[in-house]
Parts: sequence; structure tokens; C-alpha cells
Amino acid sequence: MRKRNLIFILILAAMLMTPPWNAQEADTPSEDELDLGIYHPPNDAFQDVEAAAARAKKEGKRVMMVVGGNWCDWCSVLDAFILETPAVKEAIKRHFVFQKVFWGPRKKNEEFLSQFPEIKLYPHIFLLDGDGKLLHSQETEPLEMEGMGEKEKEYDEAKFLAFLEKWKPGGKGPKAGTDSKKP
Repeated sequence: MRKRNLIFILILAAMLMTPPWNAQEADTPSEDELDLGIYHPPNDAFQDVEAAAARAKKEGKRVMMVVGGNWCDWCSVLDAFILETPAVKEAIKRHFVFQKVFWGPRKKNEEFLSQFPEIKLYPHIFLLDGDGKLLHSQETEPLEMEGMGEKEKEYDEAKFLAFLEKWKPGGKGPKAGTDSKKP
């Protein structure tokens, strides 16, 4: 009987010390971090984006919602580009709350994504205001470097910075609900 109680106590202690995988706090980076992390298929996109919008509103920022998946090569290239390009990383941290939303064959997030324009390629960027209203829908292909081969995937720093400058709060991008097709 004592051995069983000890095992139960050890299991309970381990459970209490392990953070829950789906806890909002565990997935929410602090204000000075830019946590690109992985796409989380089990996450609730409605809740994640609502929390990102609330944070953006509080901080006077916009939401940069990137839709894609861990299966997507260009999604990985985008993550690496942001993390390895200091000016881009800093501009995102300063003006946007970064939020990933998973799309994949087994979880398409159809109900959530039905409120946005159709996505043709991944990753896809949606910019939202602090109320969660769509400001802009952006394919990432126009932000790629020109003349690159399929094996040499890369985004263009100048194009990306111009895009971020246009769509930052107070930038030259149109107001909510007036989606523009140009980067």
C-alpha cells in the first residue's frame, strides 16, 4: 500500500510541475520577445487571434497573422528569414503582434479561415487591427528575392521592410476593411 501511495504522489507531483501544452500563458511570448515557434495544430485559432488582437490593441500594434504549417518549406524559410534578419525582426517586434495559425490537410481551420480572403499559397500573411479586423491579405511570393532557384529560397529584406513600413500602425496602408492587393 505504501509503494502505491508513493507512486501516486510522484506521478501527481510530476503532473503539477509540467506545464500544460495548451495553456495560453505557455504559448504567449513576453512583450520583448518574438516567438515564432512552431505551428500548433491543436490550438484554437479563434482564441489565439483574439488574444493577439487584444495584446495589439493594448500595445498600439497590429497583428501579423501567418497561416501555414510545419510541413511547409516556405513557412520555415520565412521563420528563418525573420529571425536572421535583424531589421525585419525588430520592425515586427516594434509594430506587430506575431501570431501563427495552422493550416494542414488534417486540420484546415476552415471555420476560422472562412472569414478571410482565400489563400492560394502558404505561408500567407493577414494583417489585423487591434479589434481583429482585416487590414490586408498578403501572399508572400511578392516578398521573395527575384532570380532565385527553387533550391535557393529566400525573402528580400528591402521588400519585406517596405511591406512592414506600409502596414505598421500609422503607416500608409489603407484602414480596416479596405484590403489592398499590393505588398
